[in-house]
Amino acid sequence: PGRLPAAAAPALQLLWVSAAGGFLLLAPPTGRGDLPVAPPTGPPPPAGSPNVLLVTWDTVRADSLPLYGGGGLDTPALDRLAAEGVLFEDFQAVAPITGPAHASILTGLFPPEHGLRSNGDQLPSDVTTLAERFAAAGYATGGFVSGLPVTAQFGFDAGFQAFDGRTADRPGPVLLRSLIFTSTLVERLLPAEWQPPPSETPGEVTLARARRWLAGVERPWFLWVHFYDAHFPYRPPARFLAAVRARAAEGPAPVDPELADSWVAQRGEIAWLDFLLGELLASAAARDPGLAHTVVALTADHGECFGEGGLRCSHHRSLFQATQHVAAVVRPPAAAAGYRRGLRVAATSSQVDLAPTLIELAGLPAEAAGHGRSLVPLLRGEELEPWPEGVYQEAFQRQLGQDRRSAWRSGEWTLTVDRSGREALLHAERGQVPPAEADPVLVAGLRQRLESFLAGIEERAGASAADPGAERALEGLGYTGDGS
Repeated sequence: PGRLPAAAAPALQLLWVSAAGGFLLLAPPTGRGDLPVAPPTGPPPPAGSPNVLLVTWDTVRADSLPLYGGGGLDTPALDRLAAEGVLFEDFQAVAPITGPAHASILTGLFPPEHGLRSNGDQLPSDVTTLAERFAAAGYATGGFVSGLPVTAQFGFDAGFQAFDGRTADRPGPVLLRSLIFTSTLVERLLPAEWQPPPSETPGEVTLARARRWLAGVERPWFLWVHFYDAHFPYRPPARFLAAVRARAAEGPAPVDPELADSWVAQRGEIAWLDFLLGELLASAAARDPGLAHTVVALTADHGECFGEGGLRCSHHRSLFQATQHVAAVVRPPAAAAGYRRGLRVAATSSQVDLAPTLIELAGLPAEAAGHGRSLVPLLRGEELEPWPEGVYQEAFQRQLGQDRRSAWRSGEWTLTVDRSGREALLHAERGQVPPAEADPVLVAGLRQRLESFLAGIEERAGASAADPGAERALEGLGYTGDGS
């Protein structure tokens, strides 16, 4: 509109809408065929090597789930997985954004160690991922992701012989997304249910892609499936939305009462994610009955704020437990002996612990890298000592500028320090507490542990890999710009 006469702009924009409608009706689907798949290298892993399935849910806080005290929805697939495995009650995200958290899940390194600290950054090629470790051991490796921040553009395809991160299943959503970026009239005129999610692949499409790959695998496999549906905007399938609305009064309420409808709608997305999980597990069980020889791990990258710290349906500025406390369930192979089933582990653990855990469960050689440690002894009901006194966390999205923060979380308390040295103290239940009003010994201890951690690691400098198109898409997700 800024380059057109004011009277002409609406007419031309309506013409764009009409053209888009015709395109949507006539355009054939894209991204439905199989992608080229590189064959596994070398001999297959030893007989009896388990398959490994890693499922990550985007933007799911732990306390939304019935297993963690949530209500108003059912999660039968996750409940069954926890009954057959081990649930970690205090599992902590390293960061409140997708890219850095997934990089830590896949490497066992904290963000300063792997260098991907902001969505749009590149995962360095000399950082070894889980997929690379499994591929080197002779596994077939497949990765199927639903959100832009974890696509091949940013290095997340490393080690995968099959990797699908295409973020639209039809050309129509691609066109509509570009129209909405350039035309406020299109956004106003187009019904909300017709508007495409920003840079997202629907979960059912990602599931279908993963299933096609899984059906053709002929040796032990490592499969990562990432579902993005619970990320804002919350638009669950109609039957899931109706089910959670009928139970809206159940479970906890959001901090901001005005967000009650969004809180419930996201429950519908989570119930949908659980349905997709059940379908994926059924496909894996078709290849391995009873999942007798398959490890399954499920976690989320981060949660969502519904009023915590004044943040509304947002997360990238948060280090509150609303974003940092996420679910984690690890299910050893059904045929494997010596593991506890249905166990709940109270000890604090972190996303960096997941990679070494999966490596040990698969019998791969353990390699010391970063601060992640295997949780396998806990799966057997054993103690793991000495346990670290807390975990490192950070909010380092580039748009935060001087407000980028490092943090140490221990028990109910988190101390954050921004780039100017300003401190903030967060309590799991009470929110932000002025440090001057807290126990000075507590604050000093958190500060000392954070400083000691940062002094003891070798930081990598991150580098952006986002082209102009990716920057616009990240802006649509709320991850670039001035953050206003």
